[in-house]
Amino acid sequence: MNIDAENVLLRRIVINMYKNQKYNNDYISYLLKGMTDEQFKKVAEGHVDEYDECDDNFLLESSKYLSQLLETRVSPVHLAMFLNLNPLDVIMKFQKKEWKGEET
Repeated sequence: MNIDAENVLLRRIVINMYKNQKYNNDYISYLLKGMTDEQFKKVAEGHVDEYDECDDNFLLESSKYLSQLLETRVSPVHLAMFLNLNPLDVIMKFQKKEWKGEET
């Protein structure tokens, strides 16, 4: 993976992890009675985003890069979370015939 692709990948991950952490903090506040059901519903609706798109090559390269960086296999579900992709789409892509046997 070249340096430009790494930068794109890491930028996407940081943005998505920030959004996830913000939602988790809001949810914890709600569970601790820091906001009403109605207030949390508004917050939750604000966190709803469309899934991003990603071409197969970038997805595969991202999986390999992150597995190497984290020194562990990154599951398709975690990869989907990192990149704000539909988890089912990512799982199905990893089950494609041409990807079988690839080390990720």
